[in-house]
Amino acid sequence: SIIKKRQTDESVLKQARQLAQSLFSSMGPVTEKELFEFYWLQLSKWLANLKSYQSKVDVGRFPAHTTTTITQLMLTLERLLNHNESFDFFKQVIDKKNDYLELEEDYRDIHEFFSQQISTWHALQQALREFEPNRQLLKQDPTASAALSSLQSIESNPAPYGMLNQVSTLVNTVKVVNQRLLAERRAAAVLQVDARIKQLNVGIDKSGVRSAELSNRLLRPLQLLKTDIDTATSVAEIRMLQAETLDAKFDEAVDQLELVMQTEQERIARAEQAAFDAAQAATAAELSGQTTVVVPPKVQPPVVTKTKPVVEVNAAEIYSKTCQGLYLDSDAAVEQFVDALKAELQRLVGNQNRVRIR
Repeated sequence: SIIKKRQTDESVLKQARQLAQSLFSSMGPVTEKELFEFYWLQLSKWLANLKSYQSKVDVGRFPAHTTTTITQLMLTLERLLNHNESFDFFKQVIDKKNDYLELEEDYRDIHEFFSQQISTWHALQQALREFEPNRQLLKQDPTASAALSSLQSIESNPAPYGMLNQVSTLVNTVKVVNQRLLAERRAAAVLQVDARIKQLNVGIDKSGVRSAELSNRLLRPLQLLKTDIDTATSVAEIRMLQAETLDAKFDEAVDQLELVMQTEQERIARAEQAAFDAAQAATAAELSGQTTVVVPPKVQPPVVTKTKPVVEVNAAEIYSKTCQGLYLDSDAAVEQFVDALKAELQRLVGNQNRVRIR
């Protein structure tokens, strides 16, 4: 049997062309067959784009509206494109004209986001990750706090498309304050490292074992620490480098210096002992060739100078044992603490110790 193909009414085609103007900014061809092909081609491009966007959404963090809307749009377009005949296709399009107008608005938001705003979205994500370690300090600055709150609000908005044009200005506002905070902390940390370098240099000078190789070996880790501080991106990291890491590297350098001093003292002692033994042997050999007994002169054996032990004094512990309260808030309290600290230091030095203050 032969079934005559259904023809779409002219009034429906006219409405479809007018709708095409709203959807695609072009009314498309006049004939039914060509108009159907025009619709099918445009909507297929939309669907292909949405599938591409879906693959990105699956592996990243995106606005909630983006993820849910892509799925809904794809489902609607796939159902519409399943209509192989133009009659059913245009009937569906015109019957649900308002739905497809809303679909076009949603698609335009999604398409503009991925084609024009995606770099801004990634910049927003990157900035929030960069600012997060310093967030508590940034919140203490009114300007940075307001800008940071706005950025977080945009990032959590389900459909932030109309607000993404603010991101660049807001990020720069927070970045200025963040860089200032980091610069201040870095400067303070580097000063503390330099003070330790100077202190270690004095110790090397007084050790009597200074050499270019030893100085470089002991001081280089502290010099490199300044580079680490300069590249640190969070105040917490700078504080850790300034405190724990600096203390560890300084203590290690001091321990190495003590070991070199001890080794050198032992070498000198062995050399002096060898010289003493040689002198004794020479004297004995000289006396053995004489018939007259001569009492050999007394030779003082070498005295090995030992390095004094190092004792650490924690000023805070002395304070807690001596004073009451959280603060030194009077002349009497200051004198009490200083007297206690002085007495402890004098006791340790009097017992032939070297003292390091903690």
